[in-house]
Amino acid sequence: MINFPAILTKMEQRVEWYWRISLTFVPMSTLHHLPSEGQIAKQIRQIFFPLGIHCPKCRRRYDYKIQGRYFCKKCRLKFSKKRCTPFAHSKLSEKQLWFLLSAWLAQLSPQDTRGITGLSYPTIHRWFVRFSKLLPDFSPVLGGTVEVDEAFIGKKKYDNQTVVLGAIARDSGQITVRAVLSREQGDSGRLILDHVRPASLICTDANPNYDHLPEFFGYGHEVCNHGMGPLWTDQPG
Repeated sequence: MINFPAILTKMEQRVEWYWRISLTFVPMSTLHHLPSEGQIAKQIRQIFFPLGIHCPKCRRRYDYKIQGRYFCKKCRLKFSKKRCTPFAHSKLSEKQLWFLLSAWLAQLSPQDTRGITGLSYPTIHRWFVRFSKLLPDFSPVLGGTVEVDEAFIGKKKYDNQTVVLGAIARDSGQITVRAVLSREQGDSGRLILDHVRPASLICTDANPNYDHLPEFFGYGHEVCNHGMGPLWTDQPG
């Protein structure tokens, strides 16, 4: 099977930030009253620092805090909490950034956003573009040796599992994922036809739904034993 945790480590940090925001952020449209500065700071910590604050250079946990800034002994680096987020180098307050992010998630117009935040149109536009760049691209065209596998998201006992098909190019580390209704041949074949170049080598488990790939579509096909461990891992070199 594809090692999904290893894949996530290969994805750009902007993708990780995007999913944290999507899953954790509480937009103001769902609140009965606007949050305080402390509540906003707490939510930002939950989104960006679920495992604590780490040095942006070496990724070690900071050693101590000096006058509101964090210090890493290994890198001898002082850094702010904001530097470790998509808001790095911004002069806006956490409250202003929270309102901007909430407005963007709610798809408010720049005019409405200006009424809420009091910020200028150029500032709003610049941040909306910046937030949009956090959106992950899960639709690249893969080539070479490509590993394909399925994952089941949700609890089986509640009968609410979602099937997610994933493919990763072994050489480039590019990935594509898609939620599908089932593991049927049509769903897996469509993912491969849409996102894998012809003549690529497809590595899968022993699912017979992939047996048609060489005969009908001209792909190479190799069956891997999941009992031997993940098909792909992030090996150095």
